[in-house]
Amino acid sequence: MWILFFSLGMIFPIWMGCIRSSGQDDYPDRPGTGEYELVWNDEFEYEGLPDPDKWGYDTEGNATGWGNNEEQYYTEARLENARVSEGVLTITARKEEYEGFEYTSARLRTKSKGDWLYGKVEVRAKLPDGRGMWPAIWMLPTDWAYG
Repeated sequence: MWILFFSLGMIFPIWMGCIRSSGQDDYPDRPGTGEYELVWNDEFEYEGLPDPDKWGYDTEGNATGWGNNEEQYYTEARLENARVSEGVLTITARKEEYEGFEYTSARLRTKSKGDWLYGKVEVRAKLPDGRGMWPAIWMLPTDWAYG
């Protein structure tokens, strides 16, 4: 009898926890998974530097090595490191002396260029490989302290 009572006493809280945890969080209703509305894009149908209405440069961490001793200097509005041509945005890392660093590159971001809660994200990218390379495409909130 005690075993049955003890077993039911253990199963009931677990069962109640499963019922309560329905997987629903307190987020606004999201739209259906059917059609999506395009909220931001860049098809790179221009030549030169990335469109400043859509892209910004992240250079704030150059003085500190970005906290992980990065060896490149991220430049701002420099065609040698960020260029749009023939429908493609190209970010180029270069071995060159610049501002006391041995390498340059560009770190582009869309911070404060648009915000949305739900949507579909599509990115087409060709990423390099090699020692010391860390190409990345991140999705961060505008109000994130590190974004």
